[in-house]
Amino acid sequence: MRIKIQGDIVEKTNLEKWNYTHGIYSMIMNHLPHKTAEKFHKKHKFIRLLTFSDIYFTPLYSNQGTIHFYVAGEDSLIYEFVEAVSKSILVRIEDMVVAIRKIIPLSSLTKKEKYLFKSKVIINISRNGKTLLLDDIPEVEERLRKNAIHKANLLGKDGDIKFQLINPVKNVEQYKNGHIFSWKCKLEVQGDYDVVSTIYEVGCGENTATGHGFLFEVL
Repeated sequence: MRIKIQGDIVEKTNLEKWNYTHGIYSMIMNHLPHKTAEKFHKKHKFIRLLTFSDIYFTPLYSNQGTIHFYVAGEDSLIYEFVEAVSKSILVRIEDMVVAIRKIIPLSSLTKKEKYLFKSKVIINISRNGKTLLLDDIPEVEERLRKNAIHKANLLGKDGDIKFQLINPVKNVEQYKNGHIFSWKCKLEVQGDYDVVSTIYEVGCGENTATGHGFLFEVL
């Protein structure tokens, strides 16, 4: 399920800050039931069926005005989040206080033979005790395929999918006290609708709960 959240900036104290990736994650966790949020915080490996976009400011780079961003995830997760955040007059996203104005459900993905998305996706590899972004693009595409099928299977769906990364550029963003690397690119996607719609609804690739893998369809 995908939603769009719109709000008015009530307060923003850090006028130099525009990256709120970890802030959005923390805000979402603060509006989930304790047991659900606790599962996300545990370090054991499991597939987190959640992603979200960057925050978009209007006017651009303004500490006043409005913001909007998108959240996508497993239906039950989004329902829990919407129920809680709808009751909040104000929400805090790091140094910023926002009055939520609208929460808009977004339409499902239309069935097509071929899709074109844009996103920033992560597929990592462990090497010499370090976690690194995988550089082998054909292997990235294959790992995205396996990851998508696994997510679909978790939701009781079956099928196959194929990815082609178009003009991938290595991207780096600050996250908490470190940095996260990803591939910023367009993705040409073909496959069974159940699998394609799964990654559209819950995120594409790994580490999607860090604000990666949210798919925007290029029309």
